[in-house]
Amino acid sequence: MKKLKLFLFFIPLISFCQEKTIFIIDSDTKKPLIGVQVLSQEGSLLSSTDNKGQFKLIVSNENFKETLIIYKSGYEIIEYSLKNIPHKIELRQKNELLEEVVIKVKVKKPKYFKIKGYVRSWQLINKKLIKYGDAMVEYLIPYKESNNDVVTGIKKYVTQFRTFKIDSIKDKSRIISFSSYDYFFDTKIPKRDILKRNSYENYNIKTNENDISDIYKDDLLVGYVILKNSIPNEISIDENPKNENIKNALGTFTFGNKTLEKWANKGNKRFIKYFFRYNQKGLKTKLGIKNIETVNEVFITDFSYNSDKKPRKSKKHIDKDISYYFENFWSKEIQKHPLPSYIESQLIKVNENKNKY
Repeated sequence: MKKLKLFLFFIPLISFCQEKTIFIIDSDTKKPLIGVQVLSQEGSLLSSTDNKGQFKLIVSNENFKETLIIYKSGYEIIEYSLKNIPHKIELRQKNELLEEVVIKVKVKKPKYFKIKGYVRSWQLINKKLIKYGDAMVEYLIPYKESNNDVVTGIKKYVTQFRTFKIDSIKDKSRIISFSSYDYFFDTKIPKRDILKRNSYENYNIKTNENDISDIYKDDLLVGYVILKNSIPNEISIDENPKNENIKNALGTFTFGNKTLEKWANKGNKRFIKYFFRYNQKGLKTKLGIKNIETVNEVFITDFSYNSDKKPRKSKKHIDKDISYYFENFWSKEIQKHPLPSYIESQLIKVNENKNKY
């Protein structure tokens, strides 16, 4: 009898720990959506949908009330508590038009075409927002082809930006110092897609239906590519899917780099249209694990042929200890590209650096 009572006591606990498979589709086409980012309420990247539009999660007593953010560029953001998340989710696409401006130049043949974008970044340490920034950036991309992915020839002009940080982060010394690279607010864009940058040599691509192909590395599924006329239009790659540990002189750490790229083609011009990069590093310290997560996003807003013109007032690099703007540029951009609610709500808890425009 006692054993029976004990068994009955544990039934609710056992029954409320289950794996759920969530299926995400486009609300208009009803087709599966791959590469949908699944974020925690703090803004950490938890998962993304596979080539069937699915991801899996564990629902238990401990995480029953937690919130998930369903996030994909070009679609409306949806948030669900694990308690109420359905097995099937439909995402509604937003109308996003890439404006094209034609500038006629009769004097000389230009060397560049121009794209303009809205860039933003946030950084978490142990799930707490410590830095945020957004900016308007213009890029001049050379017509001349090159296989050099370090010196791309792309000229970058930052016309406006904001930066935020918590009080405990001090301004950096202007004296030159050496430290590990901080991925926060990285506004660089690639000239070639990630498959070409890696020369395809590390990847085995297996074509499926509907021009969607799985990307394997050492027989391990690491991402997907969507092809249009045999040209990659959308690519997602996880560079460390096993979350392997690495040891160096500073100790043991884990890292993660996940990249999502969307590319546009206009005539013989090819340029990145959307860039999502997630960097994660977990360090073992005397005080415990220090988990640093950084997200960078680039949204390209318009395109101009034959434009070598430099903005009237701009900076080549962002000073992460100041802000630099003459208008509320972020208001319109955040309406078009909403932030996860937790990140937006936490902006009142971090301080904007002084505007020195």
